[in-house]
Amino acid sequence: MQKKHQLSEPVASYLIKPVQRVTKYQLLLKDLLSCCEGHTGEIKDALEVMVNVPKKANDAMHLSMLEGLEDSLEALGEVILQENFTVWDPKQLIKKGRERHIFLFDMCLIFAKDSKDSNGKTKYMYKFKLMISEVNITEHIEGDATKFALWTGRAPISEYKIVLKAQTLDVKQVWVRKLRELIQERMMYIHEAFKDKQPSVFKQPPKISMPVRVQRELESDYDELPMGRCGSLSSMNSMATTVTTDSSSSGSSKNDVTIVVDDFAASNNSELTIHRGQQVEVIDLSPGQPNWCYVRTLQGEGLEQGQGLVPTASLKPIPRLLGPGSRSSLEFE
Repeated sequence: MQKKHQLSEPVASYLIKPVQRVTKYQLLLKDLLSCCEGHTGEIKDALEVMVNVPKKANDAMHLSMLEGLEDSLEALGEVILQENFTVWDPKQLIKKGRERHIFLFDMCLIFAKDSKDSNGKTKYMYKFKLMISEVNITEHIEGDATKFALWTGRAPISEYKIVLKAQTLDVKQVWVRKLRELIQERMMYIHEAFKDKQPSVFKQPPKISMPVRVQRELESDYDELPMGRCGSLSSMNSMATTVTTDSSSSGSSKNDVTIVVDDFAASNNSELTIHRGQQVEVIDLSPGQPNWCYVRTLQGEGLEQGQGLVPTASLKPIPRLLGPGSRSSLEFE
């Protein structure tokens, strides 16, 4: 046939390859749907599946090139999004953006470096990951509409902020929207978990008198506070009682009371706004997010009682708060 028609290329080069046929199927189904008047339910279902097949195939291909990840890929689940970004390291002395390929899963973000092997084949070398439960997002970065930032901790300060630049504004908007959805889902999960625990956690055990050492610490902290931000010392002492149950009984619990040393403004319904000088009862130190704890404010002069998540950095350290950080340093090199 090649000789008969005097073709310069072999016949196989004119045939559509299997991977190229993937995009043709949805076009065929669209034409078929337009020609059918009734009983189109199965055709619509097939079209919906085939519309997503090219993306899933592309995601799977890129994921297969990821190397150096210790976690099981099966444990991470399916890839939600994957894209190339320019990333700025907050701890890097020379503020130079680096090209990174980022994979978004339900539970985490995987950062990888694009490189080539000895045969010139592209591969992604794993650098680090961020858990969705640890990050927040800043959508707008001044000076560039395609940039956004991910940050950890209680405030978006530069030391903990990773700036990402998308290739287009549309790509940025898709990622920001999906990240916000995942973060919100995670916070709702934590909030619901605490609602289920409230009947047993908030049961008021017998109170004991406050030790003299704790009174002295409160007096020392009180002297350092602004006058307009706190009540009388007697009211503070009356609230700062360590709530305990009989330690000899099985299943005993203890809720520590501490002082707020730094203001924090809540950004969603699951968090709690607190002010320096307030007394709070630490209810749970493991709410599903490192460096956060679940507290309840104590009633005082002109203060309403509330409860929610706050960063541990805003509280005066107590023994239960002095645990090692769960997030390791980032690897950008």
